[in-house]
Amino acid sequence: MNMCRTYKAVVIFIVVVTIFVLAEEITRIRPHTEHAALKLGSKAASIRQGAVSIHNSGWRTLITLGSTAPAIGQITVAHGKQNKGYQQALSTHLAHAEVHQYPMFLLNHKLIDGLWNKEAALLDVVLDQLTRSRSERLEWLMWVDADTVVMNKQIPLEVFLPPSSFHKEVNLLYTKDWNGLNNGVFFLRVSPWAMEFLSSILAYRTFRPDEDLDFTEQSAMARVLELDQYGHHAVECPPQWFNAYPNDGGDPIVHYDHLPGQLLVHFAGIGDKTEAIGEWVGKLEANRSHWEMLVGSTNYEEQIMEFWDGLNEEHAIQQRLKQEKERKEKERESEQNMKTNETAAKKGAGQGVEPHAQKAADRSNDPMRQLWD
Repeated sequence: MNMCRTYKAVVIFIVVVTIFVLAEEITRIRPHTEHAALKLGSKAASIRQGAVSIHNSGWRTLITLGSTAPAIGQITVAHGKQNKGYQQALSTHLAHAEVHQYPMFLLNHKLIDGLWNKEAALLDVVLDQLTRSRSERLEWLMWVDADTVVMNKQIPLEVFLPPSSFHKEVNLLYTKDWNGLNNGVFFLRVSPWAMEFLSSILAYRTFRPDEDLDFTEQSAMARVLELDQYGHHAVECPPQWFNAYPNDGGDPIVHYDHLPGQLLVHFAGIGDKTEAIGEWVGKLEANRSHWEMLVGSTNYEEQIMEFWDGLNEEHAIQQRLKQEKERKEKERESEQNMKTNETAAKKGAGQGVEPHAQKAADRSNDPMRQLWD
């Protein structure tokens, strides 16, 4: 209990420090005054430029596309030596956002060191959203790494969200690959849970400095998900839903590999990302009808419904097994109590006769009684 309180205190401290650092960073950043910060060029030609507006809020370049009350927003970071490829990839996300009216939050420089910018940027957006009224607040954020290309802009993100009939509140949708958790693409519900979750990840290397984090913040996220209060509200989804990889020339039907009609492709672990991104953007532009199709023309809806129904059914089975186990334990406990009571009753019955007999024997041996008899 004391350790739990200490842990919470450390997390709260880190949250306060993180917010302070972000605030300091924001004051040092000049707001963007031109669209040049995006450098989309001809790759964004398919986007109706008149519908795109850019809002400068601290570090964020918030791109809105006419939506009045979106449920989902997208967020990404795009900068560094692979920036040319990232700008190509970003243009596909903007085209997707234009179709479905999603706002996008773009960070084009570092806030903190290394890959931890992901959680820092997300935390800042989550905190900002939580200050808003529910009617003005986004419900979910979709994080996308800069090395992801939307191959089918017709797929609405809402199709992936858990149904209202699901048996528990889900705050995180993520995927795994052969290395375990891959957080290149994931969905996060805007909630106090998300604030605590992201704060715990950012704080991890502070209160666990001796632990090896092979994949830095991704490994920290995986460790934090091992805690019940976080893991219980997270659901692992099939990678091909929203975090598929380019095939490597091997078996074309591998559940990590991107197939036509699926949302996006993620170039995780690829060295020359600019070349890979350019290749796939070229494929898309050369034959859109091969890659793009309405969600009803894919098996997304059927597969996703079966997935959530299957989890509900699995939960129902586990609940029945749990109830059956509890019933049997109660029966055993009841039987044990009955045996204990029967033993006590028999013992009490035997002891109930002996005292009277003993008193009679005592009276017969009483010398005073014998004197008067």
